[in-house]
Amino acid sequence: MATHNLIRRNIWRCVGWLAGFAALARPTLAALDDTSAPLPEARYQGYGVNVALTDTSSNALYWLLIVVLGMMVVAAIFKSPRRTHLD
Repeated sequence: MATHNLIRRNIWRCVGWLAGFAALARPTLAALDDTSAPLPEARYQGYGVNVALTDTSSNALYWLLIVVLGMMVVAAIFKSPRRTHLD
């Protein structure tokens, strides 16, 4: 009985390995079969529009700085008061 379960387990293990290999090999083989022409790069197409940020009045970095400094302060508050510099 134990050998029957062992054989069954090994068969399912082989089936799993084959299914995994097939699942991983299909995208690789499909990528090798790609015969479409590559797209031209946008740098070479001569776009005449300069890209710039229109809203430069954002305070997001300041808020991020405040949150990070606040987390540091809260971490210092909960630090053990019995610790010494020798820890």
